[in-house]
Amino acid sequence: PVFLAGPGEAEYVNASLKKYSLSDHLACFDFDLLDLACLFGRVKLHVGTSSSPMHIAVSQDTPTFTVYSPYTDPANWSPPSERHAWFQGDLEKTSAREIYSRLETFSETVVP
Repeated sequence: PVFLAGPGEAEYVNASLKKYSLSDHLACFDFDLLDLACLFGRVKLHVGTSSSPMHIAVSQDTPTFTVYSPYTDPANWSPPSERHAWFQGDLEKTSAREIYSRLETFSETVVP
């Protein structure tokens, strides 16, 4: 997996990687827009929130699975294609397992 972080997020991402013992990964904290476009042109799937990296992944024809808060309307922000799926809900009331289950089902249809 590749983990991205914006300004001020590196400490949080590094702590999460350490907490969950994710040692086989690439952490990218200083990618610009062109770097992201090149990266997303080579990966099989983008998983993240409704943010700039998701839109850049879509521009590179990379399938996306996007997590939306209850306050963002996926109908307005998700690409209209079977190559893109999303989950929306209150993350404090949703188990990681529920989101992962949806991601896993979706990835089986778009990732060779």
